[in-house]
Amino acid sequence: MGLDQVDPAAHTATTFASGLPISGPVGIAINPVNDLVWVGDFGSADGSASNVVHLLPNGTVKANFNSSTTASPVSSGQQPTFNGVWGMGVSQTSAGVSFYYGTAGSGSAGTGGGEVWRLDPHPTATSPNGQPLASTYVELATGLGDNATTKAVPVTAANAAGPEDLAFDAANGTLYVADDANNTIYAIPGASTATGPVTPIVVASGGVINTPENIVIDPNTGDLLVANAGNNTLAVIDPNTGNVLWSRVLDTGAPGALFGLAAVANAGHTTVYYDDNNTNGVYAVQLPAPRPLVAWVTKPRAEGPGTVTIRVTTNAPGPTIHLFDEYAGAHSFVQKALHVAAPEAFGNGGWTFQVSGIKATNHFYVMVNGVRSNLVAAVIG
Repeated sequence: MGLDQVDPAAHTATTFASGLPISGPVGIAINPVNDLVWVGDFGSADGSASNVVHLLPNGTVKANFNSSTTASPVSSGQQPTFNGVWGMGVSQTSAGVSFYYGTAGSGSAGTGGGEVWRLDPHPTATSPNGQPLASTYVELATGLGDNATTKAVPVTAANAAGPEDLAFDAANGTLYVADDANNTIYAIPGASTATGPVTPIVVASGGVINTPENIVIDPNTGDLLVANAGNNTLAVIDPNTGNVLWSRVLDTGAPGALFGLAAVANAGHTTVYYDDNNTNGVYAVQLPAPRPLVAWVTKPRAEGPGTVTIRVTTNAPGPTIHLFDEYAGAHSFVQKALHVAAPEAFGNGGWTFQVSGIKATNHFYVMVNGVRSNLVAAVIG
């Protein structure tokens, strides 16, 4: 079994690796620091011999993570399981790079499905046997959709379903999970730092979310891009509301066409690459002009009692900026506009403005052309 790599500019495909110890690759994640490749492998016909295979940039195997190589007690975290590995994800934070995998379950009873695990590689452990035992494993979620709860058992490569793909948003530390067993998108907050299972939050379920096979973060807006195999539709989901912002059928043929997905920023727009199993091709589609993106300095600079300076970055030219105050009460926002001086451009799509009439205890948020930012506490000096 091997892996191919595609050059979208040259429209060519070449072999990246061949003769790998995998039989059912279902997900891939690339270390953004050193280009090491991680492959999620469903493995045998019933998922009982699943692997997470670690490859060097030249395609050779660095380490193999599975029930055999981690059979001895691992040195840190929880003892991992690999029951029908079903998807991969990656995160890069100040603490380092972590990888994530979901499980569909394995065997006649669908054992161990509906789980999401984080794998923190050891930075210096020798390969191949030292790395699996020295790495740290944390189970982030259990009880998501899987074969034992929503699909058929025994598990087979043809009917396997569960947490199929995972995308980490560095802006909010949340891992988003596409579960093709119950047509649901979940959010796992604090995924890169959690030390045990957390309660996943349902972002969206049903409707256009139909057998979601892949999920990525829009690099321009932070929206969720979801490839749905059940209706061959690409959907853009607002992660804060779960609303469908845009969708398009990309293949009018038999269901099951969409699987892989990647997104890149391209001159202010987002280009999405997807593979089509009906045609065995890789295609590109450009999303509509993105809605305004708000990303700003989270610690305002104090200018004196009651006045701070805020910087906002946005892709909206000549934006209309409003500031709203939060009164006491969790998530109880009152749209009381504070005084905002006329914003001045400071470059790179950013705007700076002064805010007066606030107190040290105030919390507030910015809206740019109607799009809300994160909540921020005022810092008064």
